Amino acid sequence: MKFTKVWISSFVITMTLSTTGYGSIKEEFARILTLSESEKRMMLVNEPYSYENYITFALIASGVTDREIPRYKKIVDKLVFDLNSDIETKQVSSEKDILAEFILGYLHRRLFHQYFANQTKINKMLENRRFNCVSSSVLYTAICRNFGINITGLIVPDHVLVQLRTPTTKIDIETTIRYGFDPASKKEVLDHLGKITGFVYVDQKNYKQRSEISDRQMISLIYSNRYKALNDQRRHAEATRVLYAGWQLAGNLPRTLNTWENGISNYIISLDRLNRFSDALYVIDLITEKFPTLKQPTELHYNIYLNWSYHALKAKQFELGSKVAQEGLKTYPRDRKLLQNLKSAYVSQTQTLVKKRDFNSARLTIETAKQLFPNENSFQKLGVNLVVEETKELPIDKAVEVYRNALKKYPQDKVLQDGFAFLYIEPAQKLANRGNFEEAIALLDRGSEVTLNMPKIFESKKRVYNNWSLALAKTQDFSKAKLVIEKGLAIASTSKSLNANWDYVMLEFAQFEYKNNRFEEAIGILIEGMQRRKTNRHKYLQLIEGYYNDTAVNMLQQGRIQQGIDRLQAGLTLIPNSRTLQKNLGLATRQKDRK
Repeated sequence: MKFTKVWISSFVITMTLSTTGYGSIKEEFARILTLSESEKRMMLVNEPYSYENYITFALIASGVTDREIPRYKKIVDKLVFDLNSDIETKQVSSEKDILAEFILGYLHRRLFHQYFANQTKINKMLENRRFNCVSSSVLYTAICRNFGINITGLIVPDHVLVQLRTPTTKIDIETTIRYGFDPASKKEVLDHLGKITGFVYVDQKNYKQRSEISDRQMISLIYSNRYKALNDQRRHAEATRVLYAGWQLAGNLPRTLNTWENGISNYIISLDRLNRFSDALYVIDLITEKFPTLKQPTELHYNIYLNWSYHALKAKQFELGSKVAQEGLKTYPRDRKLLQNLKSAYVSQTQTLVKKRDFNSARLTIETAKQLFPNENSFQKLGVNLVVEETKELPIDKAVEVYRNALKKYPQDKVLQDGFAFLYIEPAQKLANRGNFEEAIALLDRGSEVTLNMPKIFESKKRVYNNWSLALAKTQDFSKAKLVIEKGLAIASTSKSLNANWDYVMLEFAQFEYKNNRFEEAIGILIEGMQRRKTNRHKYLQLIEGYYNDTAVNMLQQGRIQQGIDRLQAGLTLIPNSRTLQKNLGLATRQKDRK
């Protein structure tokens, strides 16, 4: 005989929410707590049971209908009739112990053909001749009653056997084996018992591990084992109804976990695992009302609220999730997990509303959440994100008003500051990308006034000036490019990118002038460019040296020696340490002296 252990724990199941309503659970649970008419009559019969009652009640407990009971009863009656004939033919002694041992052997020859651990039902045993410790013990006890033999039941850990009571002694009987009468005196029988059933015989000396049970409890064992089998098949409602009938008949059996409290708790857990959360709460409330002494069902309240809110969130039913979590928090007001689920519900609900552009509902949800979680920063972040998303489709003047109001609440919030700045930065960038740089700068200037010079706008203006000057330089409009980069440097004189582009524009400008034979203009541009740069002047000096040297060499080669000397001397006034200019000046001077 095997018993079911209840696990009271929190389940994490990935299934969709059940739509089962209270209407169906009322009917289902009413069936669990309803006894059949035959079961009601059985409850009224006192112990000890007669042979007739024992067989009838065993069939009722096996789930046999009233209409089918007579058919199976005839099979047992025929078995008893044949047994009685065999007793008379073989002239078996009427001594109770001798007769009881003979009956056990007879049943093994005629009916108990194969041990099968799950074969508890009496009707199935009569059909297929398979048996287990419960079905064999019950039928053996009932048949012995027909012969006036007082057999009673015994429960030991995970097993049941019976015993013969005489005025002077008690004899154990293992009904699962043919030679199980008085097994304590037969070592080979005990070995056989272990091989067939896997059980170890518990003798009478170990009285602490043995519990004598009544006739009602023997019949209730059938219900208990049926409960185990149905539960294993996940037929939880049917299993619970069977266990309830057994409990009504005999109360909780000794040495078993299949108590009514554990059984109803298992049923509630099964509803939870099927995501029938409202049904589970309904059962808990009803059980608390009908059976106020049961503690485990009430303790499951917490798991139901936790799992229900979790699965509601997973199914994106955020409003339901928040309601369930809040209901649970009425009973468990400081529970960390329920609070976390509630917070997650508000966060997810707000994010969903923002995605749907339902900003008013999102704002109300945030305000509600902040009242419940006043110290939670995530709701401030959600409020900020709401402002950013809401203003994306607003005209700029209305968006400015929204940002100003938000910044009054959170003046140091960087996301709000950046979002406010990007009201101007994004359209300005689009203008710049289309080449409308002046309009872009004008828009950013207006943004600086409105946002009180937020850094992001300042950075954006630098980028526009940079890109504007480079665009002009590419078209060789160097004069205008120079003016633009100067405007940029006027607001950010230390900007690395602006200074780098200043160098690029001025060097390209000088090269352009020099290639077009405008030496003086090229030198003037290089000198101006170099004067702004306190560092990184090498490229300017290199070009100045090159321009003076190349033009001087050309003059010398053309025989214009004095002009060449003058050009080299002019270059040395700017770059006095130039070895190239010094060397060529020496050569030119000697050439002049030779003439």
